Amino acid sequence: MKEVSEMITTGIDKLNKTSRHVGEVPKGKAASCICDTCGKNLIAKKGMKMAHHFAHEGDSNCAGETNL
Repeated sequence: MKEVSEMITTGIDKLNKTSRHVGEVPKGKAASCICDTCGKNLIAKKGMKMAHHFAHEGDSNCAGETNL
């Protein structure tokens, strides 16, 4: 399991190109955010077990996995 410090907590809003914290967006693909490092789509993971975070949609080797 990833440490909290390794989780993506911010993404770029697709519509207005501003930085958004995972707590400000709806869960799942409805977050409508992209990674500020690689530009790929992000999914907001907002479950009950882990800290809320973004994950890349599909496979990714992005270095952005460690941003806060």
